[in-house]
Amino acid sequence: AVVGVSQFILQLHREHGLFGQAQGQVIYNALNPQKSHHQTATRSRIGPLRLGFLGRLDQAKGLDVLLAAAEILRLKGLPIQWVLAGKGPSQDIERWQMQYPLLDLEWRGHVNPDTLWPDVDALVFPSNSYEALGNVILEAAAAAKASIASRHGGGVELIEEGFTGALFEPGNPEDLAKVI
Repeated sequence: AVVGVSQFILQLHREHGLFGQAQGQVIYNALNPQKSHHQTATRSRIGPLRLGFLGRLDQAKGLDVLLAAAEILRLKGLPIQWVLAGKGPSQDIERWQMQYPLLDLEWRGHVNPDTLWPDVDALVFPSNSYEALGNVILEAAAAAKASIASRHGGGVELIEEGFTGALFEPGNPEDLAKVI
């Protein structure tokens, strides 16, 4: 038998000739039950939509796509605040700050995820990589936050479009902006 953290990762291994005769099962990663006690999401504040990113701040995780989509939305006059949490190469972050000086960006650095969820309305997971699962989508769901994710990898399996979030074409800032 073989177990994968998502149907995507199980199928990917099989497409590469592995585990062909084995019975397969998907068991999604679990969250610590002590950390899954968030309240139901309610928007108790008035103001612009606040979207969050949590993860490694680099191109593989799609930060370039997120920032390009944010610029598209800014040019359309949509007031969106962005809360970006995670670590990344300082030269990349500085370059993005110079490239997008008019965006309403809050760069938080590495944070405990529980400190992010009360400050955002939804998560954006724009990964350019084929993620095996996308645990941050599970964390957002445990905090009763919707996720907007790129349409590839295991994270797709965690989102029911129109109910728990939305999907967009990977690497496509125009599609991400449209979905937002």
